[in-house]
Amino acid sequence: PMAIFGILDDPPGKDEAILLGILTADNHENLRRSLDELQSQLGEFIHKRTVRRESPTAAIEAEAIAEQVDIAVYGSRGRRGVSKFLFGSVAARLANDRPCSVLVVREPPSLAKKILICISASPKRALTVEMGGRLAQAAAAEVTVLHAISHVALDYTTPTEPLNLTAEEAIARQTVEGQLLAEALAHLAAREVVAHGLIRSGLVLDETLA
Repeated sequence: PMAIFGILDDPPGKDEAILLGILTADNHENLRRSLDELQSQLGEFIHKRTVRRESPTAAIEAEAIAEQVDIAVYGSRGRRGVSKFLFGSVAARLANDRPCSVLVVREPPSLAKKILICISASPKRALTVEMGGRLAQAAAAEVTVLHAISHVALDYTTPTEPLNLTAEEAIARQTVEGQLLAEALAHLAAREVVAHGLIRSGLVLDETLA
């Protein structure tokens, strides 16, 4: 297992990468070969190459704090089933308020053509849109900005009309969801990223996966 960290600057050409390998009792030679291969691919972007003996989660967190990185890219082992991803995996543990953003790669990456950015009313949505926008800009990818609205009404007086609006209608009517989408789309447009908004209603995890 290994991780690649990014220290992001504007312009993107000044970004740097830190290559981290997780050392175990029996992977010395395989890890060395993998690090050599990645270093040859990343070339001038490599700022530092290092190995750690802790668990993947602890090693990534320690290195992220020490180097003040912006994003960690971690290769998942590709477990099957959403439940295995959500419960107990390294990827799931890394996703919970670690010192930097985490990008989990589950399959060998190919050219990114479509990127899904999921937003909510959380103040962290600005960072989500910014990071997604940078990735989309670098890959010339098309973006869908998704706002999933919970389908659970608090009581019989709760208005249900917002659940039935399209993204365009919500933006035109300046609903809360429409304003959040408009804000995200404007930010992406400033980066010249092609993007459109989408609203889905239901359980957030289910709608995101769908």
